[in-house]
Amino acid sequence: MNIKLDLGLRIFSATAIAYGMAVVFSFALVPIFLLGFSSVISDAVYFSIMLSYVVCFAVAIASFSVTSVKRLYLSLFIAASIGLTIHAAFVSLCSPSHFIICS
Repeated sequence: MNIKLDLGLRIFSATAIAYGMAVVFSFALVPIFLLGFSSVISDAVYFSIMLSYVVCFAVAIASFSVTSVKRLYLSLFIAASIGLTIHAAFVSLCSPSHFIICS
């Protein structure tokens, strides 16, 4: 692969995709904190936002430490799929008809 394309894809994953992964995991962690640790909704949102910074930095570090760009994007795809699956599994429990469970 061309070194400029390789570097461009790594920079893109370290910036835009890292931000997207942080958003995905902040959405996925709120219901886990609500149901798993029976915390207040404001605390769950606060903790998930704090941990989303960790996810963002981890993706940015991994963008330049993984040897292959294909392996990088495959692992990012798998991690995003896991985060979206967690969010989708719990979003039905936190719908307005089940809001008593999440509050």
